[in-house]
Amino acid sequence: MAPPVLTERQHFPVIANLVVGVGSNQQFISDQIAPAIDTEGGFDFEYDMVDNSALVPVNPAEASRGLRAPTRTITQPEESTKKDTVKEWALNAEVDINEIEADRARDRAQPVPAGRMSHEERRYKRLTNRLYFNLKILKEQATAAKVFGLANYDAALRNPDPANFAGEPDIVTMMLDLARDVDRRWVHPIDTLILGWDSMISLLKNDAIRDLISGGATIENPALVDLKLLAKAFHIPQVVVGKTIVQTQAVPGAPGVPSDLWKPNAASMIHTGLDGFDEEGDPNFDAHDESTAAFVKRFYRNTPQEIGGGPLSVMAYNSLNGKIRYVEATEYWKLVPVSSCGYYWDNTNAT
Repeated sequence: MAPPVLTERQHFPVIANLVVGVGSNQQFISDQIAPAIDTEGGFDFEYDMVDNSALVPVNPAEASRGLRAPTRTITQPEESTKKDTVKEWALNAEVDINEIEADRARDRAQPVPAGRMSHEERRYKRLTNRLYFNLKILKEQATAAKVFGLANYDAALRNPDPANFAGEPDIVTMMLDLARDVDRRWVHPIDTLILGWDSMISLLKNDAIRDLISGGATIENPALVDLKLLAKAFHIPQVVVGKTIVQTQAVPGAPGVPSDLWKPNAASMIHTGLDGFDEEGDPNFDAHDESTAAFVKRFYRNTPQEIGGGPLSVMAYNSLNGKIRYVEATEYWKLVPVSSCGYYWDNTNAT
């Protein structure tokens, strides 16, 4: 389908504030594990790759400078700084202009009370939610491909073979040892465990984890399991589970066929650089910039002022013939890996 020819462009700043409920029971975790860095208005950006130049030992005799002696120079790796460009992500939805006119007629015949949305605004809100939901899916898909990608980890820090979480007799010690291996190689501590759905179920079947859950349980305080308990057991600040799904197009009488964005039987431990949690319990990445360490980062640019000026732009415009109105949502961002600071399991529940 050819792109529409624009005859009128109108920005709806109110619609962006109405983007709520982007999908029933869909839990997106991309923003919990990929720090978002503002490019400060630029499409192009620079960022530092994580390297170990600060750990390469220096001869004390060279670092201890004598009178009028030259200063010892630390050599940086050639690829320590990279350049890149944010991508534009845009989706639109069609509306028959007759439907818009019908909404406007209803609003004229029965004015909407103050503080309530008009029928036209409600229609735009429904379309905007759908578009925004699809944009969230794209962001989640990109993150899952990086975090659950075998090739994105050091050969010594990945396990492509079956690693049965349920049958591992001392899984807590195993996790601690592997996290220490990552720390020794990258000198950035593991702070997040990401589990596919089957990996989480397999982990909860582990006898050592069940003992931790049931230890000290009473009738008044029964044994309960949540992700915070698992995080505490593994000495990791947060544990998250990739649950997001996509579906084929549903037809009358038949729901869509679902598929997982996060590989169900995969798992990984990575360094995200989180600095505690905010009041809502979400990871705090405020200290992150172009030079801080993380497994992956998302660099974003606010949309130009003429189409909104915020992270998300919502526009409406007519086609050339005026019979169709398009509602469009736009974002600018790019996900980039900046280190291999993590450990990856490609199959955690094999028997």
